[in-house]
Amino acid sequence: MKILKKVSIFFALILAIAVVIFFNYVTIKHYILAQFLVQTKKEIQNELESKKSSTLAIAITMSECKRLRDFIEGVGPRPPCLEELPRKFRTYTHYKNIKVELLDRAKKVIYRSWTSNVGQRESIPIVAENFSDFLANSEGFFIYSLASVKKQKRVVGYLLLLSHFNSIRKNLSKLGVDVNVVLNPLLYDGALKVVDSVKRLDEELLRKILRSRSFLLSEGVIYSKFPIHDLRGRDLGWIIFYAPEQVVLSRFFNQTIFIRIFILLLFVGVALFLVYFFYTKEKEHALRRQANYFYRIFDTLQEMVVVTDGQHLVYVNRKFFDYFYDYSSIEEFFAKHECICDFFVPEEGFLAPVMEGKRWTQYLIENEGKNFKVKMAYKGHIYIFLVKANKISEHEYSVIFSDITEEYIHSQQLQKMAIKDALTGVYNRYLFDKIAHEKMEESVIFGSELLFIMIDIDHFKQINDTYGHERGDIVLVEVAKLITQAFRSNDPVIRIGGEEFLVIVETKDVERILSIVEDLKYEIEHHRFDGIDRKVTVSIGIARYNRKEDIHSLYKRADEALYESKRNGRNKITYKD
Repeated sequence: MKILKKVSIFFALILAIAVVIFFNYVTIKHYILAQFLVQTKKEIQNELESKKSSTLAIAITMSECKRLRDFIEGVGPRPPCLEELPRKFRTYTHYKNIKVELLDRAKKVIYRSWTSNVGQRESIPIVAENFSDFLANSEGFFIYSLASVKKQKRVVGYLLLLSHFNSIRKNLSKLGVDVNVVLNPLLYDGALKVVDSVKRLDEELLRKILRSRSFLLSEGVIYSKFPIHDLRGRDLGWIIFYAPEQVVLSRFFNQTIFIRIFILLLFVGVALFLVYFFYTKEKEHALRRQANYFYRIFDTLQEMVVVTDGQHLVYVNRKFFDYFYDYSSIEEFFAKHECICDFFVPEEGFLAPVMEGKRWTQYLIENEGKNFKVKMAYKGHIYIFLVKANKISEHEYSVIFSDITEEYIHSQQLQKMAIKDALTGVYNRYLFDKIAHEKMEESVIFGSELLFIMIDIDHFKQINDTYGHERGDIVLVEVAKLITQAFRSNDPVIRIGGEEFLVIVETKDVERILSIVEDLKYEIEHHRFDGIDRKVTVSIGIARYNRKEDIHSLYKRADEALYESKRNGRNKITYKD
């Protein structure tokens, strides 16, 4: 059965390769035809630009004939250059049929090389002193160039040169391309009119070509169009160009070579498939053997290990069940829970079931090798794990959970001890610079005021000496509590010294804060402290931050305000703006 399955896959692949190559052939053929269109349009564009440029050069050259100016003004005979130069062009160049027209300053025709019919005004607009443009009428499609005839920098008339399209048609025919020039029916007599061609196309075919967006393939011939616009932006018509499809394909590609490449690609494709097929099978077996080897190793580890394919857990080691002890197998676990992430505790700084819009496993895989922390809760127990993902096979990753619960709790305690005063619970002196810098930056960003409020317990040494240090500590704790309650949670309270506190307040209403400080002073003065039979008062100094000073300057001004309160009899508030 396995051999039959492989043979079926083999023939299915051959069929798939054949289909792909066939569609590639169609794509290549379409590409070749598209390249033909691009190059032919470029050739037509180049031919038109070259004809316009060279015709304008001839017109400018003829306009420089000195006697031409006198003839236009009616003071001299017709100069020989009007006839001699076109004759020389017919003899020595491919310009066999050039027509010359001479206009006076009012655009009245005073000479035509092909007829004696003169006197009427020329309708061609003059857009510059020297220019070339297209002209299409019932007589044909022309490129005309106009050159100004000047006498002492004054325009006295114009020389108009008309050149037929037939030379361009002959140049294109050398490339195997035939052309028709079709006039725009909206500008002429309402019907599609072919004015320059060797082989005329019927009107129905012409309309199909004009309706096509890119090209039309009909009876082995490829047709397309090139729009003609004059300088005024009018659509004069189209140059319809066409060539046999086989001629086009033979110019760009040799069909015999293509067949050989087709056969070669077929054999190469089959060979690559067979190599890939048997290689991947062997690789899968090797990876499975490697995965089983890893699983045996994982079972000996003291860390909890799970294996995932990015979407689901496919394996857990023995240590897993030391934490989730109500279960004895992964199947039993997943019968009640969809994911181990059901036990994640969502807290800032810890891994969550969804991270940046992705499943936690996918997020770990995309950050392979990096360490993350995760907090889990199970049966009333809280665990902190260090988590890291590593690739173990083509589609499997191991996720290792290292238990750091004790280390984490210990570090949190140390951190708390480092930033909090052990007695009063407010911030200690070590965090002063960091907190003050942050508050200064916030006040600048939000355009608010910043106040340093220094609070010192009056005659604290006497309290210690009279009632003992235990009662003194109670006073410190109670005063710190009253200060903390008086202000907002985001107004940090710092114990600066033995009985001295600093409150950093960011506000947009200084008067309100001064009122709160006044209430605080009153509250402390009338508070009953356990074991103390006298009033406890505080002296307060307040300094408002200005943008020119630094932290230590502001602190110094607040300290000066505090000592001014003490000098004035204590239990006072001094404010320095």
